[in-house]
Amino acid sequence: MAYITHYYTPDEIRIIVCDLKANVPVKRIARLRGIDFNRKGDGMLKKIRQIKRALEKGFTIEDILKKKTTETYNKKSEPMRELKFYSVEEINIMKTDIATGQPIKQIARRLAKEFDRPAPGLEQKLYGLKKTVPYIAKWNNPRLKKTPVKRIINKLQKSKHEPIVQQPAEMGVEVPYGMTFEGKPKRIILHSDHFRIYF
Repeated sequence: MAYITHYYTPDEIRIIVCDLKANVPVKRIARLRGIDFNRKGDGMLKKIRQIKRALEKGFTIEDILKKKTTETYNKKSEPMRELKFYSVEEINIMKTDIATGQPIKQIARRLAKEFDRPAPGLEQKLYGLKKTVPYIAKWNNPRLKKTPVKRIINKLQKSKHEPIVQQPAEMGVEVPYGMTFEGKPKRIILHSDHFRIYF
């Protein structure tokens, strides 16, 4: 059995575009126009979605009719991003900063603003250059503050060695023998030697 290819006429494409511009849902267009165009199945739905993506990307009806849209995802070709290489002057600045012994993260944060570059990429470049610096001085100044997560981990590690002191139970009022309660308790807590009822 040979596969039959159905081509859409310019009028059919224009009608689909008008329906899409009128914000008619895709499945409804496929149902209504499938009867008008004598077409069935997923092919119609696929074509409507393809036209919708082309319109969202900024293509016109004429572009769609002349098949100027790419068939895969109807993307316009995007210009390649400009690569920014480090100049000799920037590399020398980074090497002298590394030689001072200052932590790499601090250098990266400071130079990111100066060089107008993202800090993570600059940090990786600094770690690469650190291997080529012959002498690195000892850093005596303060380092970056620890993040709150590190502080919490440090507290948890310290608390492991400290003994846990159990707080004494809150003293209650003794109820006379034979007293009964009416009503539904909100909760009951059972302990090893007693239980508590909350109303």
